[in-house]
Amino acid sequence: MRKDSKSSKKLKDLSAENKRLKAELKAKNEEIKYLSYHDELTGLYNRKFVYEELERLKELGSFPISVIIVSLNKLKMINENHGHTQGDKYIKKAADLLQKNFKEGEILARIAGDELAVILKETDQEQADKIADKIINSFAQTNQDNNEEFPLSVSLGTSTMDAREAEV
Repeated sequence: MRKDSKSSKKLKDLSAENKRLKAELKAKNEEIKYLSYHDELTGLYNRKFVYEELERLKELGSFPISVIIVSLNKLKMINENHGHTQGDKYIKKAADLLQKNFKEGEILARIAGDELAVILKETDQEQADKIADKIINSFAQTNQDNNEEFPLSVSLGTSTMDAREAEV
C-alpha cells in the first residue's frame, strides 16, 4: 500500500512539473513571437512586421495605403558626441511622442536605427500629408513646451499606394 502512495505522489509531482514546463514554454514562445515583430527599445513594430502588414493590406484591398517615414535628425551626432544611451533616449522620446499622436491599433514601427514609420490604411495622399503636418507640429510643440537638452528634430516623407499601383 505504501508503494502505491509513493507512486501516486511521484506521478502527481511529475504531472505538476509537466504543467509548469508547458506554461513556461508557452510564455517563452509568446515572448519570441513578440520579439520577432517588435523593436526591443521602443516596443513599436519592426521592419519585418511592416513588410508583412503591407502585403496583408494589399491582399485585403485596404486602399489607398499611405506610409509616413519619420527620420530622426541629429541621432548620429548625439550617439557620437554623447553616447548611445543618450541616443536611445532620443529614439524612445520620439517613439513615445509619435504614439501619442495615434490611437491604439494604428501601425507604428521602427524600421531602421533612425527611422520610424506610420502605416495608414484607407488613407489617401492628401490625408497622409495632413497627418504628417500634425506630426511635425506635435514635435515642434513638444520642443517649445520642454527645455530639452536634445530637442527632437525630424524629417518626414509620405507615400501612397492605390489599387492600380498594387497591380504592378
